[in-house]
Amino acid sequence: MAKRLTPEQEQQIIDLSLQGLSRRAVAAQVGCTPKVVQDRWAKYRDFDMKERAGDTEGVRQDLIYRHQQSALDARRGYLAAQQRGEDTAAQRWLAQELASLKEIAKLTGSDAPAKVEHSGETGFTVVRIVEEIVAGAQ
Repeated sequence: MAKRLTPEQEQQIIDLSLQGLSRRAVAAQVGCTPKVVQDRWAKYRDFDMKERAGDTEGVRQDLIYRHQQSALDARRGYLAAQQRGEDTAAQRWLAQELASLKEIAKLTGSDAPAKVEHSGETGFTVVRIVEEIVAGAQ
């Protein structure tokens, strides 16, 4: 039977995950398996959204803010490591920043595909309709 996580360990998983660390890195620091990290992170995201269903936008904004802070911290770490000539550390900081930026993209919908081709009954593609809407808005 697997050992249960303490509340402190669960919070540490959330905090380290929000900082953009990989599942393996988080698991190594917390003392559990990457699968446990993945499961706890998924529960956190699901619970956070369901818990505040009435304030989904507030939750989304909070998560965006946390990831922005994490990205800024990672950028500072990257620049400091670069100045010290620590290439490996700089790459880790850069990976953390990228992970945070990817999460921000997901939360803001910016990671959507650029084009979606689909023809309707009228023969117009969705892309053409969207392009016309965008052109009309400008």
